[in-house]
Amino acid sequence: MTQFDFAAASTARKSITLILGIILFTGTITSFYTSSSSSFIRNAQAQSVDNVLDDIDCDNINLNLNGNDISIDTLPQSLGGIADLVQTEAGDDGISNTEQKAIDDFIFKCINNNENEFSESQTPPPPVEEEATLSISKEWFVCNNEDIDCTIEVPEQQISFQGPNSGNYIQCTSDGQCPFANDAGFNIEITGNSPTPNTIPAQINTEQQVQIGAGSFEVSEQLFSNRFVPNAIFDVENVPVGQDIIFSFLRHFIEFDETGQRVFTANTFSNSISIIDLTNSNNVTNVPLFPSGGVNPSGVVFDDAGQRVFTPNLGGSVSIIDLANSNNVTNVPLGLGTSFTFSLAFDAAGQRVFTANEDADSVSIIDLANSNTVTNVPLISSGGDGPRQIAFDAAGQRVFTANVDSNSVSIIDLANSNNVTNVPLAGGDFPVAIAFDAAGQRVFTANLDSNSISIIDLANSNNVTNVPSGGIQPNAIAFDAAGQRLFTPNAASDSVSIIDLANSNNVTNIPLGLGGSGPIALVFDETGQRVFTANVNSNSISIIDLATSNNVTNIPLAPSGGISPVALAFDEAGHRVFTANANSDSVSIIDLLSLPTVANICQESGFDTGDIRTFESNVQTLQQISCVNFVGQCSGNIDNGETRECTVEDYIVSLDELPTNGQSGIVSSMNNSQQQNQLFTNDMSNTKNKIKTQALPTGPFIYEIPKH
Repeated sequence: MTQFDFAAASTARKSITLILGIILFTGTITSFYTSSSSSFIRNAQAQSVDNVLDDIDCDNINLNLNGNDISIDTLPQSLGGIADLVQTEAGDDGISNTEQKAIDDFIFKCINNNENEFSESQTPPPPVEEEATLSISKEWFVCNNEDIDCTIEVPEQQISFQGPNSGNYIQCTSDGQCPFANDAGFNIEITGNSPTPNTIPAQINTEQQVQIGAGSFEVSEQLFSNRFVPNAIFDVENVPVGQDIIFSFLRHFIEFDETGQRVFTANTFSNSISIIDLTNSNNVTNVPLFPSGGVNPSGVVFDDAGQRVFTPNLGGSVSIIDLANSNNVTNVPLGLGTSFTFSLAFDAAGQRVFTANEDADSVSIIDLANSNTVTNVPLISSGGDGPRQIAFDAAGQRVFTANVDSNSVSIIDLANSNNVTNVPLAGGDFPVAIAFDAAGQRVFTANLDSNSISIIDLANSNNVTNVPSGGIQPNAIAFDAAGQRLFTPNAASDSVSIIDLANSNNVTNIPLGLGGSGPIALVFDETGQRVFTANVNSNSISIIDLATSNNVTNIPLAPSGGISPVALAFDEAGHRVFTANANSDSVSIIDLLSLPTVANICQESGFDTGDIRTFESNVQTLQQISCVNFVGQCSGNIDNGETRECTVEDYIVSLDELPTNGQSGIVSSMNNSQQQNQLFTNDMSNTKNKIKTQALPTGPFIYEIPKH
């Protein structure tokens, strides 16, 4: 019995003509076809393909060719009869996809009729599916005449933009009206099930048909960043406590508890710890340390699992605050001579606390699981003098200290009887900060006096490489394990240095500008690819956007009362930055999600989003402030055969020219000096975008220890 090659038939898409070809080619039922057409087609005058197919009698079709295989390619290509009849009855519009499926189903039924053998593994051809279509248009708009300003200054000095339906914009229909548009250099982006194409140039009068598979989709516009409105003044709030203190740096004065939504600060002069409850209107609780013996706390470390706070005290002890037990305080003396305890590290797995005791040239180990037993490890005998900062290697069971008086790093091998190895930095003078790279087995120090970064290769006989920082007085350090970068703030040159460890330790120096003076603390946001610095001289924080050419934004804290920020903490999930402000005894809380970015202001004005874009036009470098709207069906779900229409609209709010002399001015989007005179005022305030400064009744009070 011959097995019909149905897969080949479906590929060739002969449809009903294949059956006719088989009939004519074999000759087995030729006489039947010529003399008994009335029995083969009982009533072929129906007005649809379905009716024609219903009138064909499959019982009279026999494909048994005595064992000879039928090759589809040998069948005649030009057939009449039934195929012509089907096509005729389909009408002028031809055979639709639905009708084609009916024909395919009919062929399948006939081939499996009677004695015709058909493999169970063979299936009828799938119906022809048309892809979905996205019809995408791009439109540009500018203010409609010289008398219209598309920025609005409303009561209480709030800036907003004229909305998309305000009637204040006209559409650009040519490059002459919007000379910048076709040079913008960014794209409309389409995501979904294999869109073709998936990007479209965002130019004037762009219209593009995009083929896409069924499923979810989204049309978006390439936004280079979420930058802040130029010259914005941030609305802040402060409650002063009226205390005069002396600030210091090189300390870890602030810590954030993500689970409990709390902030802790060490208050040196008041001998206390402040706890800010972020979920309870920033309520402040001050926990005194002095009654239990804690004097001059110089840092704070939080134990999430154990719900404890540890503070190293300059008086030579560690205070342990049990948060789960009414903030009960236990003071652990470190022994005689262990004063000026500046920093602390916590071993969660081993339940140990390590302190760097600068005056005693030692490290203290507190065994929390053994009645807070203290073991002091001397460093001076091996050459370690003046341990200022400390780091812990959990996997390798090692402790590292940065020694400011011996310009060295001490390595304590906890698994080998606390054996100490001293590593001279040989040109790395006054190391005031330390970080450890577990994967790369490296230790990094920031060297204040030699303006350098030291890299100790632990896997290579503790080999030391000193890298000039490119700035003056590097005083803190953060390590980016994924990006293989080091970041350090330079207090005296008002900059941040980025050392590319994967590129021959190449150094990039980022000036923070006039609003970023005296950076003395730094944190790195790996997810957002940002660096934050606390700037003690300018009373501000700086935000470096690493993803947008290291763009710098300075946020002043002084208008709210935040003076002399000396320490930072970052809330990654909540997108907040916290600063401990020494001379205002307060903590500033910067909500990064509600700051006056272009996107936020555009959204408040009735647009979907917005951005600042930089591009070239007529040999000018322009900053384009643009609000964006997505009109129509620009996202959602789509089925095969459907068509959705989406229009992406850019509304030009202002254009800033960046001349070679560094002065900024407004240029016309219509090549007219009077048009588009949208100047941002400096009174960008009283919006929902706030930096909240929470006063602490008694701190942080910070005592400055002379460097030498």
